[in-house]
This record gives sequence, C-alpha cells and structure tokens, in this order.
Amino acid sequence: MLIDRYLIREVTVPFVLTAVALLGIFATFSVSRYLAEAVDGLIPPMAIGQLTALRALIAMEVLLPLAFYLATLMALSRLHADFEITALRASGMGEGRFLWPLLRLAALLCALIGLLSWLVRPWAYAEIYRIEHDAASAMALDRIRAGQFYQANSRSADGAQESSRAVFIETLDRTRTALTGVFVRTRTVGADGQTTIELVTAPRGVLTPYVAPDAHRLLLEQAQVQRVTAPSREATVIGQFQRFDMQLDVPMRGNNGLKLKALPGPALGRTVLDIEQPDQALQRAEQQWRIAAPLVPLVLTLLALPLARSRPRQSRFARVVIAALLYAGYYNLIGLGRSAVEQGTLPSLLPIVLAPLLAVPLLTVLRNRRPER
Repeated sequence: MLIDRYLIREVTVPFVLTAVALLGIFATFSVSRYLAEAVDGLIPPMAIGQLTALRALIAMEVLLPLAFYLATLMALSRLHADFEITALRASGMGEGRFLWPLLRLAALLCALIGLLSWLVRPWAYAEIYRIEHDAASAMALDRIRAGQFYQANSRSADGAQESSRAVFIETLDRTRTALTGVFVRTRTVGADGQTTIELVTAPRGVLTPYVAPDAHRLLLEQAQVQRVTAPSREATVIGQFQRFDMQLDVPMRGNNGLKLKALPGPALGRTVLDIEQPDQALQRAEQQWRIAAPLVPLVLTLLALPLARSRPRQSRFARVVIAALLYAGYYNLIGLGRSAVEQGTLPSLLPIVLAPLLAVPLLTVLRNRRPER
C-alpha cells in the first residue's frame, strides 16, 4: 500500500543515517583506544583495523536498536508536527493502522539482532580473543633474554602429578628462534611422592613458538639427556641424540576458562544444560541476554509511539532528549538485571527487558488526554 511504503521510507532513511553515525562514533572511539595500545606495544599496528571492525560488529547488537528507536521517534514526531497524522486520522485511518509497517520493520530488525547475538557476536569475540592472545604471545616471546632462567609450572589433569621446568639459553639470534647453549631441567613429583629430575643439554637448538596455544616446540641438536630419581640421587644417562624434539609448556595468558561470549548459541545451550559446568549463573545470564536481545527493538518501537506524539508545528527533535534518557535508563536497568542473574539473585532477565511495555498504555493515555493545538 502507498501509505505503508511512505511510512517505511520515513523511518528507514533516518534509521540508516543514525546507524551510520553511531557506528562511526563508536569506530572512532575504538580506533583511538587501539592506537594507544599499539603505541604501548600491546597489539600490532596491523591489527587495529581488524579489531575495530570486530568491535563494531559486536556493538551493532546495541546500536541498531537505538538507531531504529530514534528514527521511529523522529519520523513520527515529524508526521505529527506537519499535520500528516491528523490528515490520516481524518481519512479514517486509526493509529493502529500505520503501526503495522513499523512493526514489520521492527520484526526484521529483531531477526537481525538475533542473528548477531547468537552467531556473529560470539564469532567476533573469538577472533578478538585470538588476536589479543597472539599479540600477548608475541610480546612475551620478545621478552626472552639470553643468560636468564625461565620457569613454568604445570599439573596433570587429574592433579596427581605436578612438574616444573627451568630453561636456560646462553645466546639467541635476532629472530629469537636459533639458540645456543641450551639447558632444560624438568622436575616431576609423582602421585607416590617420588621426585624425578631430567636434565637436557645441547649446544644448539631451534625454538618454534606457540605450535599450540600453550606450548613451544624446542628442537635440539646433539642433545644429552640425564635422569636423576630421588631418593637414590644417582644420575642415569639416558642417551645422546642427534636431534631431540621436546615441548615446552607455557602459561596461558588471560582467562583460561570457558569464554562464554565466544560460544555460539548451540554450544552455550549445551553448557547451560550441563550441571557439572562451573559458573552456571554466568552461563544462564549470557543465554538469557541472547534470548532477550532480539526483543529489545520491538520494545523500543512500542515505547517510541506514545513518546513521538507532539503538537503541530512542534520541532521533530523535541522528544529526542527525553527518549535518549529513557533509553539510557532502560539499558542501565538491563545491566543491573544481568548482574543480578549472574549473582543468582534474579531468576530471569526477561521481565526487566519487557518492563517498558507496562509504561506504553500509561504514556498513550497521558498523550491522548493532552489536546493538540
């Protein structure tokens, strides 16, 4: 219908412009942040653009509903101010009639937000974690110096055996991969309390960093391996090897546990159902936000309808400040509700997300009681 297309166009144009402006502001802020980190050497300069784009993808989950909310408010405010709503009513078209095109747009946006929340945002977080881990790994490798001992501790999965490993490098080249004068001491304590010390020495070696997220590969030439077992303290020469390949465990940086934000929707659902997983409240809060996020555009659209009602010849931007304050309060309330779900004091986030719908009838009544001039 012609009226439907007209209303859709009136909302779509400011929605696109507002979304582009908000994403531009957010991208500028992200670039300045990552530039500061690049100057400090925390991330490589080449990663600034990629990290900014990934952060923008994540922010779209919040910025797009805000853009549609403001676009709906501005479009309807203009229609009220220019007597177009009055003309539509005079032709027999009720307010509910031109609500349907907006609801169709809101439904499409809800589907897009659902896609972002369940698939795109987890992928973006996984890429950010990978880039940050690679940057931290490279920075840690740059800190390796010749003539110093480096030690790492580890424990078996069942906790029955723990070990510590000390590495000494006499010299290394500029690439920090070609080594000379290598000494590796591994001390292992078994479940029975028996201590075993293994000594590996080699005149030369090649280090391949981070062949796994938590391990380096050390390839030694003409290596000699000895083993000492307590309490006998007798050294046993295991042998001499032309090439000796070993793995050096390194501590993971950051949170080694479950990164909930990087889990796709199906994987997150499985963790929520697994009662043996730790931090069940955190997982439930993350899942409930992903369920609630697609509903936000619809809630904001219904909230914008009574807010947009204004007197003829009144500025179309008259309600934007009030609407922005309500939006800020709404998202702060959602943040508090999510924290309460994470702490286990609130069973569900959905009542808070849908709470503004209770104010819609009240705002509608108050606006209808005010006569238009």
